[in-house]
Amino acid sequence: MLEVTKQPVKIRLISDKAKNPAKQAYDLFNRQFNNRVEFRLCDPKDIHDRFIIVDGQKALHVGHSIKDLGGSDTLIDSAELDPHKNRFEELWLKAQPVV
Repeated sequence: MLEVTKQPVKIRLISDKAKNPAKQAYDLFNRQFNNRVEFRLCDPKDIHDRFIIVDGQKALHVGHSIKDLGGSDTLIDSAELDPHKNRFEELWLKAQPVV
């Protein structure tokens, strides 16, 4: 999808861990798409659920680990934007960049 977008898309990810497969995927993705992704780590006690915030306009809640999507039944629901968007920004400011 990023290959056909008319305007640059920036992606911000927050996690409580970045093991080698995730870090390698992050590095490869950024090389391919000109550093469009920022990845930060937060304290594990600060995060549990998985949310996707699209253009600051919509929030989606993912039922289980994103790495396991498609492996079994899962659910992605719409979520109320404001509390999750505000929480994401709060976590983002406290999180440390993955290098």
